[in-house]
Amino acid sequence: MPALFRSLYARIAIVYLLLLVSLCAICSWLIVVNGNRFVAEMEQRFNLMLAADIAAQLAQPLTTDLNGQAMRRAVQQITNFNHSLSLYVLDQRGKVLATFSCPQALGRTLTMQPLLAFINASATLPVRGEDPCNGQSHKIFSAAPVDLGVQGKGYLYVILDSPLNASQASRIRGSYILRTLGLIALAALLVTGVVGLILFAWLTRRFRRLTNSVHRFKAGEYDAIVEDTSGDEIGDLARAFNAMAARIRQQIEALEQTDSMRRDLIANISHDFRTPLTSLRGYAERLSGTKTMNEHEHQAHLKHMHASIAQLTQLADSLSVLSQLDAHEAAVRFEPFSLAELIQDICAKFQPQAQQSGIALTAVQPLADGDVTHVSADIALIERAISNLVENALASTDLGGEVQLKLETGTNHVSVTVRDNGAGIAEEELELVTQRFYRTQASRSQGRSGSGLGLAIAREIAELHGGTLLLQSQPGKGSQIGIRLLLVP
Repeated sequence: MPALFRSLYARIAIVYLLLLVSLCAICSWLIVVNGNRFVAEMEQRFNLMLAADIAAQLAQPLTTDLNGQAMRRAVQQITNFNHSLSLYVLDQRGKVLATFSCPQALGRTLTMQPLLAFINASATLPVRGEDPCNGQSHKIFSAAPVDLGVQGKGYLYVILDSPLNASQASRIRGSYILRTLGLIALAALLVTGVVGLILFAWLTRRFRRLTNSVHRFKAGEYDAIVEDTSGDEIGDLARAFNAMAARIRQQIEALEQTDSMRRDLIANISHDFRTPLTSLRGYAERLSGTKTMNEHEHQAHLKHMHASIAQLTQLADSLSVLSQLDAHEAAVRFEPFSLAELIQDICAKFQPQAQQSGIALTAVQPLADGDVTHVSADIALIERAISNLVENALASTDLGGEVQLKLETGTNHVSVTVRDNGAGIAEEELELVTQRFYRTQASRSQGRSGSGLGLAIAREIAELHGGTLLLQSQPGKGSQIGIRLLLVP
């Protein structure tokens, strides 16, 4: 049962039924109140001239013997014909001079305002006046001015409901009204209640579908969607849920891909660390265990050890830069410098490596027609980004290939592009190579070392400076990768 009351449909149905019952009760009360008022108005309007007619019949006793036998017989005849009447004779101040049904009312003084308003027709019917027999109640009446002989002018005051008749009539009328209202209220409750509950069930079915989809999504069915194309609020909620679900699915896929790349990274880094460490260990054991090694062999072993140490240092340095970029710890120091001169320095730095690999490394128009091109950036980070591009180009270019560094200027920007005629990148991998830890299929198949961090670091450094990473490639024809920075104004 508590679970039932927690549902939206049950709450709406309960509130609806309570409102319906309250509405029926209010309507019944209004019908009773206005029905009684209407009956009283009709009865008073029907008997509007009753007091005047009775006064005409009682004209002789009223002037000669107000409390005599003749007066009593005449009143008895009138009340025998209509038991609901109670007759009172009042003076001009409202004092009861004669009564023929309630002796205790004799001598009481009534409020004259309702009586005068009735006689002058200045009030809206029904007009209720005091009941001389019971001063606490007010009843409809008829009144007319009369001549009381020596006592002067007065009024004949006729209460249209005597106490005995009023109780009987009230029971009959109340029984009929209550029975009728009960039937009407029951019919209204049954019809409108059943129809309303059916309508609410039909209107809330879309909420139930949405709730079921949310529960399915919560249970792990990430393909759950809500098929609702309506233009109302529920349709907007369904579309928002579908958009949220799609975004969560994308994020889950991205997390799965990141997790996969993380495992690949761990495997690659383990391999990249293991290879030079194994080499260092082997050469160190040879140097320590061989006493007859000549100078040439000794220098060759030291050279290989230095190469392994450089490889380890480069890998550790890449991981350190990446962690700083992730933690926003890389404080960017913007300062103007010549990008053309930086390209020359980078070209000179990698020239020995290029010559050793049999690759022609050149800088094309580094000075931009003799003018030094300046940018405002962190020179260390920009050098690191361009160096990563050169390292990738040299690694993907075979013996006899060519790598070019080209400086190009635009209206408000400058671009440094590294071109090579190596293996290139497949079209489906172009959007993936800038992701962290991603290595192309070609580099994995050829057994090239690397962690897949070079282009990711270059992209993040370019974006950190408000620039972009430019990437073009054709398989078998080479790649063209660069960064674009804003010029110093």
